[in-house]
Amino acid sequence: IRHLEAGKKLGRLSTMMNPEWKKLIESSSVQSGQPKTLTHFRAIFQYLEIRMFRDKLMQRYDRQMASLGAPSPRTLGPRPERKVKKYAVEITRALDWYADVWAPCEERIHELGFDWEKFQREKGSGNHASGDLQSIRELVLNELEPLIESRQRYVEWKRLSDRKQEWLACLDGFSSKDAIHPLIRQLRRGIKKGNYDTYSEAWQRLEELTQLMPSFDRHCELIERLEAVAETWAKVIRERKEPHHEAHMPGELDGALRHRQWEQRLTRQSKLDIDKLQEKLDSVADSLLQTSARYVEKKAWLAQLRRTGLDQQQSLTGWLGLHKKIGKGTGKRVARLKEAAKQKLVECRSAVPVWIMPLSRVTECFDLATTRFDVVIIDEASQSDALGLLAFALGREVVVVGDHEQVSPYAVGQSVDRVNALIDEILIDIPNKELYDGKTSVYDLARQSFGGTIRLLEHFRCVPDIIQFSNQLCYSGEVRPLREAASSRVFPHLVAHKVKNGKELNGVNRNEALEIASLVAAVCKLEEYNGCTIGIICMVGTDQALYIDSLLSKRLSISEYQQRRILCGNASQFQGDERDIIFLSIVNSPSDAGPLHRRQRDDARKVFNVAASRARDQLWVVHSLNPQRDLKSGDLRLRLISHAEDPSALRPDIDRGRKKFRSGLEKAVFLGLGEAGYQIIQQYMVGECVIDLVVEDDENNRIAIQCDGDREQTMEAVEEEMARHQMLRRLGWDFIRVRGSEFFRNRDKGLKKLQRRLQEIGFAPAGPGEDSKPKKPAIRAGEAEESLLKRVIKRAELIRSRWKDIPTPSAARKTAAGGQQSKAEENKKTQSATTA
Repeated sequence: IRHLEAGKKLGRLSTMMNPEWKKLIESSSVQSGQPKTLTHFRAIFQYLEIRMFRDKLMQRYDRQMASLGAPSPRTLGPRPERKVKKYAVEITRALDWYADVWAPCEERIHELGFDWEKFQREKGSGNHASGDLQSIRELVLNELEPLIESRQRYVEWKRLSDRKQEWLACLDGFSSKDAIHPLIRQLRRGIKKGNYDTYSEAWQRLEELTQLMPSFDRHCELIERLEAVAETWAKVIRERKEPHHEAHMPGELDGALRHRQWEQRLTRQSKLDIDKLQEKLDSVADSLLQTSARYVEKKAWLAQLRRTGLDQQQSLTGWLGLHKKIGKGTGKRVARLKEAAKQKLVECRSAVPVWIMPLSRVTECFDLATTRFDVVIIDEASQSDALGLLAFALGREVVVVGDHEQVSPYAVGQSVDRVNALIDEILIDIPNKELYDGKTSVYDLARQSFGGTIRLLEHFRCVPDIIQFSNQLCYSGEVRPLREAASSRVFPHLVAHKVKNGKELNGVNRNEALEIASLVAAVCKLEEYNGCTIGIICMVGTDQALYIDSLLSKRLSISEYQQRRILCGNASQFQGDERDIIFLSIVNSPSDAGPLHRRQRDDARKVFNVAASRARDQLWVVHSLNPQRDLKSGDLRLRLISHAEDPSALRPDIDRGRKKFRSGLEKAVFLGLGEAGYQIIQQYMVGECVIDLVVEDDENNRIAIQCDGDREQTMEAVEEEMARHQMLRRLGWDFIRVRGSEFFRNRDKGLKKLQRRLQEIGFAPAGPGEDSKPKKPAIRAGEAEESLLKRVIKRAELIRSRWKDIPTPSAARKTAAGGQQSKAEENKKTQSATTA
C-alpha cells in the first residue's frame, strides 16, 4: 500500500523483489479479479483488520460470556458482533448499578439519619460468591424493609398524637367567655379521655353550627367591609356594644353613614395647610428661577472668559479709539479709519458676547464673509425692508422679532420699474421673488419662508382699556392684557377730546395742534403727571407733528423735553417705543362735501394699531370731527374715537358683570370680612384675570383672597387656574386661599383664621368709628378721573389764552427744517456713543 501511495507501479520487478507481494496477489481476489490498484489493497487491508477484531472479540466472549451460560460463539453465525451487541446494554447497566442506583439510595439513607455502615456491620450476612451485591440485597429485603415499616407506623402514631395535642391546644385557646365554650369543653373532655360518645355528641352539635357558617361568614364579610371605611363603628357592632347591642339598627343608616364619611373626609383634608403648601410651592418655583438665572449667568461669563485673551482686549480698545477718531465721519482719513476699525472689530468680536446696533451699521462694522454669530436677533423686523436680510448672513441661527399687524416699510422714493428689473435679473430661482421689494418687511419674508412662529400673547405695557382697541382690531381678542388698571398713575385711561373749529389745511390742523400743545403744557404743570413721559402721534403725515414740536419747543424748557422724553412724530417713528401719556392727533376735519373718505385699508389699520398701543397709562384721542356725522361706518377713526368715548364697549363680558357673586363662598367671605371692618374689593380685575376678593389697607397695599372648592371644576379648569395664579404672582400678587370645605363647616372659626392670617401679614380692620364698609374703587376712581380731566382741560385753556405770537404752520415748517438738521446731527452723535 505504501508503495502505491508513493506513486510507484506494481510491476514484475517489484513482485520479483517482494515474493510475498506476489503470493498475496495470487491468493487474493476482488470483484474484478486479482487486486491491482491502491483501492483494492486498502479494501483487503480493512477486511483483514475486521477479521482480526472479530477473532479477538470471540475469544473474549468465549472466556467471559460463554463460561457463564451464554450461547457458544459457533452458534452466533458469520457476523457474531451483531448478535452479541445486545448484551452490551445489560452489561453496562449492571456495571453502573452500584453508582447509579445503590449509591444515591445509600446517600439518601444517610441524609435521613440512618447509619448504613454500622447497620451493615451489625447485620452482615457473611461472604457471598456474588460479593457485596448479594449482601446488600439480603440486608435490604430481610432487615431494612421491616425496620422501615416499623418506623412508618411510629411516625404515623406520632403524627396522630401531635394532632391530638394540636386539637387540645386549639380548644384551650378559646376563652371561657365565648358563647361556644360549653361545646369546646365537651370536645376537649372526649379527646382527652378517648370517650367516643362524648366526642361524637359534641361533634354533631359542631356540625349543626357549621351549617350556619355561611350566614356567619357573610356577617364577618360585612364587618370587614365596614371596618375598611369605619373602623370604630365596625368594632362596636362586632362586640355588640350600645347602641348596637340589639338585632336592628338604632336609627336611619344612610344619612348617618354619609354624614360620618363626609365628616372624616373633610377632617383629613383640613389637616393639610394649603397656604403653607402654596408658600412652599411658590418658594421652590422662585428658587428654581433664581438658581437657573445664576447658573446661566455664571456659565455664560465662564465661556466668555475662556475665549477672550489679551489680543481680543487690545483689539477692542483699538476699535473704540478708532471710532473716536472717526467722529462725525468727515475728513480725509475717514475711509481708512473705518476700514481699520472694521478689521479691529473682526479681531475683537469674541471679546464682546452681545453686539447691539442698527442695521445700517452692520455692513460697516462686520465682514459678512467671515463673521459668524451663534444667534442673530433682528428686532422690529416688521419695519425693515429687504436690506435687513443682510443680517441673516451673520448668524448660524436667526430670530426675527416683529408684528405683521404693525407698520411695514413705505419704500418712499423707490423706483418700481428699477426694483422689478433687479428682481428679474438677480432673483431668478428665488421662491416668491416678487415679495422682495421695498414694501415687504423682513418679518413678512421670514414668516412666509420659515416655520416655527412663536406668538407672545401676554401684554404688560398698556392698561387693559387702552390695549383692548388693538386687541379687537388686529388680534381677534387673543391678546391677554396683564397689567393691573390700578397701577396707572392717572385716570381716566382713555380720553376723547374734541377741538372746536378745527380745520385741516395742507396736512396741518392748526387749532388741533394748539389744543394738543396746550394740553401737553398743562400736563407738565400738574402734580399727578410728575415723572410721566409724553408722546404726540399724528395720524396724517408729519407736518402736524413738526408744527406741534415747534410750538412746544418754544414753550417748554430743554430739561422738561428731556425729562418727559417728548417726541412728536407719526406711527412709524413710535413703533417699538412707548410713553406714559400719548396724544393722538386725528388731524382730519369735517368736509362740506359730506362724510370723509373711509380709512380702513390694511396699511391704515396697521398705523392705527401702532398708534393706539403706545400709551402705558393714558391715551388722548384729539379730533375735530363729529364722528357720527363726518365718518362712515367701519372707518378706523370712528372706531378709535368711539372706543375712547366708551372703553367698556370692548371690555370682556366678565368685566361688565363682575359685581355678581360667582359663588356662595365668595359672598360669605365678602360679608364676613366686611362686617369685621376690612376694605374689600369684589372681583378685582388684573388685565383679563379676575381675583375673587382683594383686601386693601389705607396705604393701598393689596392682597388677593382666592375662594376654592365650593364649585365643581374640570382638570382643564384647575390647570388654567394654576397657570393664572403663577402669572399673577409674576405681577407681584400674594394670595390667601379659603377652602369652602373648611369654611362652611364652621364659619366663625374660618373667619377668625382668615382674619388672623390677614393680621399676620399687616392687614388690620378699620378701627372704631371708621368706615367699615367695603370700598368701591370704581366710584372713587370715577370721581378722581372727572376731577383730573377737568383740571387738565381748564389749565390748557388758561395756558392757551396766554400764548402770543403763535407762528403759522408754514413759518414753523421753515424753522423746523433747520432745527431738524441740528437734531439729526446730535442724534447721530448720541447713537454713535451708545453703540460704542
